[in-house]
Amino acid sequence: MIATHKVRLTAAAVLLVAIVLPLSECQHRDTFSHAPKSVTQQLFPKSNADFSYQYAYKAVDFTWFGIVTALAYTWPIFFFALLEHSLRARLFIQPVELLLCVATLYWVRVLSFGGTYLYGAYVAAAVITFGFATFLVWWPALMAHTRRRTEGLEAAGLS
Repeated sequence: MIATHKVRLTAAAVLLVAIVLPLSECQHRDTFSHAPKSVTQQLFPKSNADFSYQYAYKAVDFTWFGIVTALAYTWPIFFFALLEHSLRARLFIQPVELLLCVATLYWVRVLSFGGTYLYGAYVAAAVITFGFATFLVWWPALMAHTRRRTEGLEAAGLS
């Protein structure tokens, strides 16, 4: 497995894990209690009278909103599995992946409901950025490989 495939698989797995991380925090009132929090409460806060926290996994259900949320976090795994061996399919699907990267960033913004971003949103944004950067590195190499292959087939009289 080449390095870009490893990066893409790792990014897809991290994005899948990011679905359980808090995306944003909304404050309900101007003054709030400063009660001490445990490490678990700091990493995975729960909504209370002062704040509400948004998690992507809470939006996953059988409505269109839930289905789009699930797809926004799982599409890289599906694309990685489908396109691992098919060079020709990758040529056509890679531009679609770019659009899905942008759509996932937009959907994370929608899921945050205008609150203050927390680390779940930043993890998702970083993963999508790495996926986009991997595409930018990989696409020229793929195009050069395809060009060499086509030229080789033409030289052999097989095209």
